[in-house]
Order: sequence, then C-alpha cells, then structure tokens
Amino acid sequence: MIAVINASPLISLALINQLNIIREVFSEVYVPSQVYHEVLGNETERPGSEVLKATNWLKVVRVSNQITVDILSYSLDPGEAEVLALAYQLKPDFVIIDELKGRKMANYWG
Repeated sequence: MIAVINASPLISLALINQLNIIREVFSEVYVPSQVYHEVLGNETERPGSEVLKATNWLKVVRVSNQITVDILSYSLDPGEAEVLALAYQLKPDFVIIDELKGRKMANYWG
C-alpha cells in the first residue's frame, strides 16, 4: 500500500519514536518536499527532526502541479495543499492528514 503523509502525523510519531509504524503498514510513503523541509526546520532543529532525518525509506517528492497547490492554498494550509496535490498526482491508497478541512477535501476528491 502507498501513502502520502502530512507534517503533523510525521512529527507526532517521530516524537514518540514510532515512525516505524508507518513503514510496517505501508510499502511506500511519500511526503511533499516542502512539507519535509517544514518538519526539519530551516535554522533550528524542530522536535522529532533527528528521527525523521534518520529514515531512509521516506520518499521526498516535489509536487509537479504548482497550480493545484495554489488553488488548494485558498482553502487549506500550504502543507495540506501540498499533500493533497501530491496525492492527486500519485493516486496513493491512503492520505495521512490530521486537519479536518484537509480530510474533508481529500474525501471530496476521492
């Protein structure tokens, strides 16, 4: 099974040292590059970033359709917009997103 994941679930699982749960459930896990860099932080280390950096199975991908991201950003936070745009691009089995608005949009898109 393939999944696209957002920042908050990654951070939450990294903080409790349970990122391996995602790998055990899914054969491939994708994260938009902007979301990945948001999790790692720019100048300061963010909580859970060291655990995340140590993963070699998380596939960081650039979203190919920036127009989709821009349109979704009117209703969603930038991270959620990137996740949904990447999901639309890759057609995964699951989208792991914590925001209610993002989940509703994902369900609407199918």
